[in-house]
Amino acid sequence: MASSNYAEALAIYRAHAETPPLDLANALRGYALLKASNGEQEGAAKLWQEAGVLYAAAGVEAGVAESEAQVARLIA
Repeated sequence: MASSNYAEALAIYRAHAETPPLDLANALRGYALLKASNGEQEGAAKLWQEAGVLYAAAGVEAGVAESEAQVARLIA
């Protein structure tokens, strides 16, 4: 259920050009955490990579650092 809710939320965010990048990044973060906890490392890593780009664009250093750490952990 949670997975489908995240997928729906991301679809809505992506459909609207006015979605703040930080909001999208935070939604991606949550979905990535869920995917990782479900053993979906590849999907989680892709979401973290996208979130990292958005965190960088928003100037959120902690988000960039977390994204990079999570990607490194998932692809190791």
